[in-house]
Amino acid sequence: MSTTTIVRATSPADLLAAIPGLLGHHPAESLVVVPLRGSRTVGALRADLPTAADADQLAETLTGMIARVPGITAIIPVVYTAADPGRHARTVNALTGLTSRAGISTIHTVFVTDDGWGDYTTPDEIHPAAWIDASPVTEQVGPQPTQAEAIDLPARDEDTAAAILDALRNLTGTDLDALSVIEQAVTTPEPTPLLQAAILTLIQRPWLRDTALIQWARDADAGQAVYAAQDAYRHGKPMPVNDLTLTLAGDGPRPDTARLEAARTLLRTLAVNAPTGTDAAALAASAWISWALGRTTEAHRAAEAAAAADPALSFAALILTMTTSGHLPAWAFNRA
Repeated sequence: MSTTTIVRATSPADLLAAIPGLLGHHPAESLVVVPLRGSRTVGALRADLPTAADADQLAETLTGMIARVPGITAIIPVVYTAADPGRHARTVNALTGLTSRAGISTIHTVFVTDDGWGDYTTPDEIHPAAWIDASPVTEQVGPQPTQAEAIDLPARDEDTAAAILDALRNLTGTDLDALSVIEQAVTTPEPTPLLQAAILTLIQRPWLRDTALIQWARDADAGQAVYAAQDAYRHGKPMPVNDLTLTLAGDGPRPDTARLEAARTLLRTLAVNAPTGTDAAALAASAWISWALGRTTEAHRAAEAAAAADPALSFAALILTMTTSGHLPAWAFNRA
């Protein structure tokens, strides 16, 4: 689910122009559900289009997620497909039937194809895509990547990979100032291979990985507090339960999006350029950040890759469980 963007829903064309901005990319072969509070759109949910056998299950999962968003009065489902949109009418009908029983109405049921867009209530009436392009919202949203560009991991860069490997060798036996390194990861515009190698080294240890994720989500003071709590826990003291330690479970205040975006970029670069055997930790950490940002498809793919790289990595399995069940962080449902 997208995070904090809120725009006015004034017409179907304006809504379709807004969706790439709500999601952070142009969707493809997707079911996008836009929840509304009154006349305002509040974020968007995206899922891969299901097979016929999975249609009802997806409708139930999405309904459960929508029901958790406070104050939602209506939805607008939008199917994006290059094929016949009629193939997905069952999914849309199942979704709107379930949400109606939950007291949530449906404003439009829209489909978008290569030929244009329309409404499932009048499927033969196709409107030109130019109407979306002409919407003033299109200019407000600005250029957005394709779904593949936004979700898929970047390509491996052999020069970067070689530089990180050399830096890892140079770090062997070096004592790292963990909290300083973790903070530099999100405050350094262009992390050096040495900094990347240091981060890769730290996140191999679960307790330092968790400290890093919370520090990136919050701030340096939070990192210091969690580091102390984790260190005490390793020496037999109970882990405190508070807004900081619950961050990994998706509870507490909304994270700092800019810090998480910076960490996500770094970790995804590390994930594809790290030496075999160290990549799983970066993949799993990037998966958690994608999940925290509401990008469940991206999170799921990264977690799958992490589990494939290291089947024993329980953190990857945990993220897969959350993304498969449609579990989102609590802050995804508490919008301004």
